[in-house]
This record gives sequence, C-alpha cells and structure tokens, in this order.
Amino acid sequence: MTSDFYKRKSLLANARKAISEDEWYEYLEKNYPDWWKSVYHNKWRINIIYYDTNGSSVYPMYINKNYTMEEIMIHFYKILMSQRLAIYMCFGKDISGNIVKFLPEIDFYTQYKTCKTLNNYIYVHKRIFNIDNTIDFKRFRVPNNKRLIHLCGDLCEQDTTNLNLRIRKDTKVLSNKHNFEKIFSY
Repeated sequence: MTSDFYKRKSLLANARKAISEDEWYEYLEKNYPDWWKSVYHNKWRINIIYYDTNGSSVYPMYINKNYTMEEIMIHFYKILMSQRLAIYMCFGKDISGNIVKFLPEIDFYTQYKTCKTLNNYIYVHKRIFNIDNTIDFKRFRVPNNKRLIHLCGDLCEQDTTNLNLRIRKDTKVLSNKHNFEKIFSY
C-alpha cells in the first residue's frame, strides 16, 4: 500500500515538473506546425557561449540564417540589455544594482548615440579529425560580415545542428595570434 502511494506521488510530481526549453520548442513544433513554420522557418537554433569574469554562460536562441556575425552580436547585446532593464523595472535601482553584479558583463559591444563600435568578434571551435581517431580543435575567428548560413558551409565536416558561437568579453586573452590558433585536444 505505501509503495503504491509513493509511486503515485512520484508520477504526479513528474507530471507537474517544468520542461526544458528544447522540450518546449519540440512541443510547439509538433502541436502547432503551421504557426511554427510561419515564425521559425527561416531561423536556426544556435548557442552563444559568452565568457566573462563571472565565468561562462550559454544562451540558446533562434537566429535568422541570413544574419551576419555582427547582427548576431548586436542581437545578443540587446538580449543582455533587456535582462538588465527587466530587473531594473521589477526591483528598482537600489536592489537591482546588487542583482546586476551577477549578470554577464555587457561591455563587449559599445553603442554610442551616433556610431556603433564593435570591439569584439565571434569565434568557433573547428574540429580536426586525426588518423588515430582522436579529435582536436582549433579556434577559428569568424569575420563580422560572414553570414550564419555561410559559416555552416565552412564547418561542413562537423555537426552543425547545435552550433556554438563563442564570445569573450576580454579579447586581450585571445589577442596573441599564436595562442589563438593553437590546436587543443579534447
């Protein structure tokens, strides 16, 4: 009797649990295919991995496949700014000042009133398959004017279903060309 109670309790708890973002998008695609196609037919899912002094954060998002790397970085900057604005609107200036300390830093992209300065870039890890069945990777800096669809063409020898675009807050870390192009082993 008590084992049935605990089984039922765990089944009910699992039925009420939150689903992941990927499960949510799969649900929408399966149950609302016409709406899904109208909204997401021209977009690809990517992950932006952002490194700053607080560590790294992964931001999954759907991006238009014809966006350039600069447009993706501007879009990502706007998402980070929206996070900060939402916190300021919810908690006010005094409490949000403490919360914002734990958010990712946003000074990788500077926006002035008259001009925009892009002082950073996106890079990817390009996989190198060795003869002895090991995999190494090399950092590959993506030009700011390259489109997402063309980047996937450059990475055709590897799986691009979960494309990881990487941004570092401090480009001085990768400014040494020899260190940037070094081959790393998994």
